[in-house]
Amino acid sequence: MQVKYIYVFLKNKIVSLDTIIPFCMEVNAQCNIEFIFVVRDSDTYRSITESNIVLLDAINSIGGVINLSKDRYKLRHISKIFMLLYMFYIVMRINTKKDYIIHFGLFNQKPFSLLCFLLDKKRIVFSSKSSYGRDDNVKHNFLCTGMLLGFSDSWRYLKGDSATDNIPKIIIKKSRNLPTWINFIKEKSDMYINLELKKKLLIGERIIFFPIGRINLDFTMTNSKSFIETLKRMAQYSNKYPIFIKPHSSVKLDYIRKLICDAEEDIKIKINYIFTKLHPSILASRAIASIFVSNSTIINEMYNLQVPIIQCFYGYESRNHSCCLVPLKDLISPKADHVITNYSGESLNKILDELIKDKVPPVTYGIAQENINCDLFCK
Repeated sequence: MQVKYIYVFLKNKIVSLDTIIPFCMEVNAQCNIEFIFVVRDSDTYRSITESNIVLLDAINSIGGVINLSKDRYKLRHISKIFMLLYMFYIVMRINTKKDYIIHFGLFNQKPFSLLCFLLDKKRIVFSSKSSYGRDDNVKHNFLCTGMLLGFSDSWRYLKGDSATDNIPKIIIKKSRNLPTWINFIKEKSDMYINLELKKKLLIGERIIFFPIGRINLDFTMTNSKSFIETLKRMAQYSNKYPIFIKPHSSVKLDYIRKLICDAEEDIKIKINYIFTKLHPSILASRAIASIFVSNSTIINEMYNLQVPIIQCFYGYESRNHSCCLVPLKDLISPKADHVITNYSGESLNKILDELIKDKVPPVTYGIAQENINCDLFCK
């Protein structure tokens, strides 16, 4: 039987891969279609293949990834020739082998929009880029699509538009809970976490998950000070519950190490921590809590998996106190279970003391069954 492929043209940020991969895995399981993820940025390609083992393993389980960046080869003109040849190959596959393309807006704009006139439009899928309704909702003057793929009703192209009224639509409102993705996470979580613990010679049946954003960009240092104060309060738990720190990709680890050293010097305690690049869903599997010193899209993932969310804002004097020109009231997530400030009266240690009384992690992997209409990809 001839293999059918869907070519997914990722944006130059890894979030588009994180958004689409649960859907792709489900289509692969239900429709026996393989996926080729096309990456046009060398940094994004390296991030996927060198720093995101979970997403790379997920990709390899349903297909593969290809580098179409200008840096694929040392000679850039060779890279450009390869890209042109591969794009011509995709055009031929779409038109003769009845394969499909998924894109996030790339083919709505020049120069890729010109390729649209060479393609059978009904085999092109225009996708939302967010699992949690945070799309940029940019209006495109030209739409290269024969099908729409959305993950929430908030995406403008699902709200009723004369340009999209007669276009088939796939709406998956709980894409993060699709069974193939959830089963993959459940089966692989212990392996990934145990490997990281082993590298650091640490043990821990449960962990504390501590994602941090671009704290180095805060010229007031309020965010960095809050990180130190939060870490000092977590230190006493780190022997039994190692702290998995997941920094934003733009944050230099040396900067974070300096803050950790400052915290250890203040309390005279060695903190057991691991810098991790593991997927939040993996870390959620053994986390007693997820702790944040800012707002973050990862909060959505923790909320979906029912892992307690604690936001710590030490050093903020009031709800109007700003960090990076953003007032505290705008940093507080409505999904947080606890928000700790200098004036809130809540204690991080009391909260953690209560949480560790439970003998099993609180994560809940709810499964949302979706019957994918495979006929949409068999025209």
